[in-house]
Amino acid sequence: MCYNKYIGQLLFISNNLMYLSPQFIFTSLAVFYGIVALPAIVAPKKFKGMFTDFVSNSRDLRLLSFFILLFSFLLFSINWKITMTAEGLIALLAWITLAKSITNLYFPKFTSKIAKYFLKSTMSIVFIGVIALAFAVLFGYFAYTL
Repeated sequence: MCYNKYIGQLLFISNNLMYLSPQFIFTSLAVFYGIVALPAIVAPKKFKGMFTDFVSNSRDLRLLSFFILLFSFLLFSINWKITMTAEGLIALLAWITLAKSITNLYFPKFTSKIAKYFLKSTMSIVFIGVIALAFAVLFGYFAYTL
């Protein structure tokens, strides 16, 4: 077991295999969602421009989708069964990210169309930022209570 005094248990070993701990995954997700949420809340017009430009470029979207696909497999290394535990929530997130990445890989124009629809007004961007911030707090709570 590898332990960090700030993050907690980073890795755990089971049956001679090394896995990322759920506490580390939740901490990482909390930081990621917080980093994404703050610009959406503080500067929604700049966020809209940046995000719209990003989803308009199919090549960049497919490249990001490939990394999201890899991230979902990383999450599957913890658990792939959806249960009512922390590992089950990580499995649910893994299945969602897998579906999202496959959709982005094969249908980038559809993803761009949906993103542009949701990014029409600055209030919707702030709302998305608040939801992302709520997820950051929720994941931080899960990381803290594990």
